[in-house]
Amino acid sequence: MIFLRRHLSLRYEIEGLYRKEILEIPPEALREALLNAVMHRDYHFDTARISLEIYRDRIEISSPGGLPPGLKPEEFGHKSVHRNRLIAEMFQRLGEVERAGSGIKKMRDALRNAGLPPPRFRFTTFFTITFRRARILDAAWPKAQVEAQVEAQVRSSRLAMNILRHCTSPISSSSLVRQLKHARRSGGFQVALELLLKNGLIDYTIPEKPKSSKQKYVITEKGNEILSRIMPASKH
Repeated sequence: MIFLRRHLSLRYEIEGLYRKEILEIPPEALREALLNAVMHRDYHFDTARISLEIYRDRIEISSPGGLPPGLKPEEFGHKSVHRNRLIAEMFQRLGEVERAGSGIKKMRDALRNAGLPPPRFRFTTFFTITFRRARILDAAWPKAQVEAQVEAQVRSSRLAMNILRHCTSPISSSSLVRQLKHARRSGGFQVALELLLKNGLIDYTIPEKPKSSKQKYVITEKGNEILSRIMPASKH
């Protein structure tokens, strides 16, 4: 849940004196999907792991094992079969699960109440739950709130801030890696770079050829505005 909150979009609503945070996918739906993956995965399938993947348009949570034996696809969401009874009972005693079979309904209800499409379920050798991501640029996500969220994401990533600071003059990815002393193939480096590119804070010097060997990155006007707020002028 910490990982999801860190990487999904967040908007704010003011209620009286208080600010309410609204995640693009309801946390209760995500929580139920994660609990389902832990409780119902096939632990005999020990060469595979639960996976959580965030894409531009969707979130996928997969667990090994598909549907539990004895449960037909048409019965899914209406009947409950425990693959791991002891684990399911433990979660119930901890108060993490209210009652058997309620998780799928809670997911659907949470998404419907948020005005989002229902989750999709896929059964193969894995059981996969897919959530479609909210369109953060529609009327429900005003421009100012989107920009505030982008700035908050940059502030929370020291690596993204450092990349932004080094792009005040055109710079290649190899030079960035060298100056930041960061492994080029590191997932963190690629995520930070993608965050800045996707939100228009940096741009390619050769936009028509993104994979050019002569490609460099340079800060945009929007990126300069954010950088000036994050760091005093004397520091960048």
